Amino acid sequence: MAEPTEEGFLPTFMKHVVAISLLDAKKGLEGDDLSCSDYDPRHILFSSFVVSVQKIWFLITAGHILKNIDTRIQSGRRIVKARIIDSFQDKQDFTSLPFDFDGAPKVPIYSSVDGVDYGAILLEPFYVRALFAGGTRAFDEKEYEDCPDEADKYFLLGFPTEARNIDHKYDESGGNVGIDIGCPLIPIQRIDKPPSALQSGERRFYAKVPVIEGNRCAENGTMTDIAGMSGGPIIAVKKNRSGIIRYWIVAVQSGWLRSERVLAACYLEPFINALAKAVERLKP
Repeated sequence: MAEPTEEGFLPTFMKHVVAISLLDAKKGLEGDDLSCSDYDPRHILFSSFVVSVQKIWFLITAGHILKNIDTRIQSGRRIVKARIIDSFQDKQDFTSLPFDFDGAPKVPIYSSVDGVDYGAILLEPFYVRALFAGGTRAFDEKEYEDCPDEADKYFLLGFPTEARNIDHKYDESGGNVGIDIGCPLIPIQRIDKPPSALQSGERRFYAKVPVIEGNRCAENGTMTDIAGMSGGPIIAVKKNRSGIIRYWIVAVQSGWLRSERVLAACYLEPFINALAKAVERLKP
């Protein structure tokens, strides 16, 4: 039996990823007589994936994304709408779930010097039930523990800016956003010696990224840039001695040097271990 191709893996991997869509606006503006320009609404969309740590679900993304959003809020913005976009795995149409982004507990860890870049958002049971009903599944222990040092294949999954078509229709309530986004599964080639511009104090995962042809959302069908895929998962695939093909979540995509077509990602295991310890301390 032939091994699965990228297209064959995609439905399986897609059930683990979601996009977060936010609309922010200026603080301190209320009232029906305010125009859309007063609000100055802006749209933010970022990649994430779902991980179960001791049966508690977290959205995992890059820490710099959460830090940047917090900086926007501290500078005088506010989140007026937030949604989790899911259900990519069954069809091209997707669903979105209203989300209390402001109220969700978050863990952003980011250091550009050390190369540490992790973000976690705790999902309350309501969101877990809704996502599960829609077909979303969390990476669990069997998919992030005992990951092989070397895999047969590595993939990057996420929501690149080049594969987005976003239509903004703003109104006094903050506006509506029509979103058409692609989530390509990109085969990547792991490398041991990254460009000096990507090297950091922390041990990271590095890989070469090909140009992707035939993407339905990208201009002329060619995607040359993975900007916007920060926070997406790096997935390892390996066939064991019994001939069974397994996959693991290896790292969180964080850095990108387009001139060399090399990405950097933070290994997930240390962050998962830290979350597990935190969950253990919080248990009754």
